[in-house]
Parts: sequence; C-alpha cells; structure tokens
Amino acid sequence: MIMIVDDDADIREVLEMILYSEGYPTCAASNEMNALTLLNQAKTPPSMIILDLQMPVMSGDEFLVHLRTHSNPTLRNIPVMIITASGKDTTELGVNEHLTKPFDARRFLQSVQKHCTKPTNSPGLFTSTPMQPQISVSG
Repeated sequence: MIMIVDDDADIREVLEMILYSEGYPTCAASNEMNALTLLNQAKTPPSMIILDLQMPVMSGDEFLVHLRTHSNPTLRNIPVMIITASGKDTTELGVNEHLTKPFDARRFLQSVQKHCTKPTNSPGLFTSTPMQPQISVSG
C-alpha cells in the first residue's frame, strides 16, 4: 500500500487514480496529523509515503522529523516521495524522491517503482508497452 498525504483533494484523487491504474493499493490522508494516526494504527506500514510539503495542520518538514525519529524502526525507514510546488531542497529531510508540481505521470511512476514492487496483475495504463497489431495470414 502507498500512502498519499496532501491537503488538495484533487491531487490526492489524481495520484490515487494513477497508482490504481498500475495496480498499487493506496490510502490517503488530508493532513500530516491524520497520516501519523494512520501510521500508528496500521498493522502493516505502507511501502511508500507520497507527501506534500506545504500543508495547513503540520508542515511536511515537521512530519518528516516525526517519521524519521519514530520509535518504530519500520516506520522510520519508509521511503518518502515529496511532490510539491515548492522549490525547497529536501535532501536534508531524508527524502528518497522529489518531484515538482506539475509532474509527469510516467516520471512519477518511475520514482514509485524504484521503491515499490510493481503489482503483476495490472495492465499498467501509464507504463505498459503499446499494443502491437496482430497480423494473421490465412492461406
């Protein structure tokens, strides 16, 4: 499962649709406080967190500090992708991937696939190879 944390419902929906089309299960939170609650209650941690930096309740920076210093080492090591309109340098925050809005869906999925195994049961709307025409010859 991939967790999406963004206060913009439209962005969350687009990310969920892209990931769903590739077979990735998702869960979403509208702010970092909700995300921390979900993480603490989860039986299985997400394989990745996609996070917006500019959020109303708690900033993405603050969320990352909480995550990277969490008492549970499994949660501390979850890969995090930042998707933000901010040009902020995120290397010191312990971020694994950084995309700037607007972003390309294929590049987004390439970043996800670096850290998450692609489900095998999905046709892959954004990453599948184009269909080749089938030619049959009858004699």
